[in-house]
Amino acid sequence: MVTMKIEVGKAKRNGGVPVYIRLTQGREHKRIRFYMDANQRDVSENGDILNIKLEMAIQDEMQMYRRKLYDLGADVENMTLDELADYLVNNKEKKVDAFKLDFIKFGREHVEELLKQGQGKKKTAQGYNTAINNFCKFLGKDTLDINKVTKALLVEYMKWLSDNNYGPRASEAYMGALQSLHNLAKKRYNDEDDGLTYIKLSPFSTLEFKRTKAERSVKSKDVKERQTLSPEALLYMYNIPMGMLTQRGAMARDAFFLSFGLCGMNAIDMMMHKQKEGCDEGLIEYYRQKISGRCGEDAFIRMHVHPFFMDIHRRLRGARHTWIFAEKYSDEGTLTAALNIGLGNVKDAAVMYYGKQFDLDPLTNRNEILNRIGLNDNFTFYAARHSFASIASNECGVPEEIVDKCQSHVSRSVAAAYYIKKDYSYTDNTIKVVVERVFGK
Repeated sequence: MVTMKIEVGKAKRNGGVPVYIRLTQGREHKRIRFYMDANQRDVSENGDILNIKLEMAIQDEMQMYRRKLYDLGADVENMTLDELADYLVNNKEKKVDAFKLDFIKFGREHVEELLKQGQGKKKTAQGYNTAINNFCKFLGKDTLDINKVTKALLVEYMKWLSDNNYGPRASEAYMGALQSLHNLAKKRYNDEDDGLTYIKLSPFSTLEFKRTKAERSVKSKDVKERQTLSPEALLYMYNIPMGMLTQRGAMARDAFFLSFGLCGMNAIDMMMHKQKEGCDEGLIEYYRQKISGRCGEDAFIRMHVHPFFMDIHRRLRGARHTWIFAEKYSDEGTLTAALNIGLGNVKDAAVMYYGKQFDLDPLTNRNEILNRIGLNDNFTFYAARHSFASIASNECGVPEEIVDKCQSHVSRSVAAAYYIKKDYSYTDNTIKVVVERVFGK
């Protein structure tokens, strides 16, 4: 007589816990590896399966084995346990082909696991979550069989990112996150020791999406010039009549100048910002998201909305956050793309408005019109940050170390970190001289 029971093994490095169906015949035992591992949280200290869905799947497998043994009839008594195990799993290839895993669900579960590990993994989890949300936007759905993640699909996704104004940095980040999730899934479900390859495809292996060192360092002169607008260009941009802009264009221009008036505040920080209850309407305090994990207090910054930008600040007010961005967009990448598309409308409106003033046909003289007003077709939302720093330093004579502090670029000395009382008045003072230089206010 052959009996069966569920048995679990020791947890692997990747967090998966192997599950077995243990066959017993007399005093002999044989374990058959179940095609799916459990998570550590799905197994009790006594080795019981706590995940109902997983346990039901194992019981279904065991029921299938019992039917096979029943079909053997009396021949069961004439077979060794090894022979019985081989017989029960002889359609292994068919089972591998039938393996299903929702890649999106797997990714979201991994994000939840990271968040449970505490603050140290929060930023990593946010990166994965942003990539998953963006990939779902491309797919138009929230589910995808992992065996449908092909090179052709990923190439199409990369083209979609480019067509929707996502830059190379965002594209690399999203693709890198998806590749990591795909590798994690393969580590968890494929088992080379048992010869089981449930996830056969390696769609990322021949894709080139990572920037070279030379491409990464192009931040230098070309990017700085492209992303820096002069005081005159900013004034031209500010003076475009609101009625010539689309709704997205108006929001993008407002967000651009609000960022500029807050020392070049990044889109992700504007998106996540929440003012403390009872504080002054114009007080903005936050930890810069990009460096808060590694720089602690050095990432903190405090400033006030300059009176010149207070109307914009109020137009963009949100219900649950300081501004509307988190309520309109699901993640930083989507927000940044929307802002850059909106700025495209601002450029179009600038060509129409100033082309008429310069008596130039906007259809045939676009570049000349943009050159006259100091704009270019390539600047993005990030130009607000570059422009603030350049104008503060080059036009207003603000020392570079102060500009660095306004934008949380500097690491403090030991004395500054522990002994010197913090004073953030330099931010408001810098904003004041920059606004006066550009807008005369």
